[in-house]
Amino acid sequence: MSAMHHFSFRKAGLLMTIVLLVALVLLASAAVSGCGGDGEEKTSTQPEKSATQPSTQPSAGPSGPVMLSGGESEASQPFSLSKGVATFTYQYTGTAQFKAVLLDSTGRQVEVLTDVTGSVSGSTAVGVTSGKYVVDVTASGAWEIDVEQASIGVLPYTPLTFSGNSPLATEFFQSPGENARFIMNFTGTSKFTVTLLNSSGETVNTVADATGPYSATVTVPLASGVAYLVDIEAVGPWTLTIQ
Repeated sequence: MSAMHHFSFRKAGLLMTIVLLVALVLLASAAVSGCGGDGEEKTSTQPEKSATQPSTQPSAGPSGPVMLSGGESEASQPFSLSKGVATFTYQYTGTAQFKAVLLDSTGRQVEVLTDVTGSVSGSTAVGVTSGKYVVDVTASGAWEIDVEQASIGVLPYTPLTFSGNSPLATEFFQSPGENARFIMNFTGTSKFTVTLLNSSGETVNTVADATGPYSATVTVPLASGVAYLVDIEAVGPWTLTIQ
């Protein structure tokens, strides 16, 4: 056999070896790719977190408590509130008119927080939406208004009793889920209103809207697992029992 024939056989053997090596590499790559696909198809067993907060957990305002003060008529600097209930606690030591009006970012009147003549100390609860607000104050003496949106944990259950001589926004409370009797007594001569709100800022029931003196018992259905508060507007001695 000639040298040329020996060279041809060696060349053919080398080509066969290369083809086999390429085939093995391709098979190995396909196996690795198949294993990776199985991992990507696995479904997580972690439960999805709910974005809904329990109704018994009012959320805090985006910037915490806001403290406003002055000595004359003026509009406050803008401040932020989140959706829910905002409580405005105010004090005034002058002898003339003291009026505080909550305005939204467009200048629209949201609520008259107070409108009295002479010194006063009280609080008012208002249902609000998320946004910027200002308080427009009419006064001729030192005044202070603190704005807060409560973040609460354990809520007290009814029965509860509240009393005072001026406007009051009560603490949040809850009911076991039954009809509640609102027993009210007011011996003053001003306007007397009792408003039930939930933690979302919604008015649940206008329990009383009268001019004193006033005495009545009203039955109101309350749901379980809901945070409530009562806003009382009055100038003069009053009591409220919820049972």
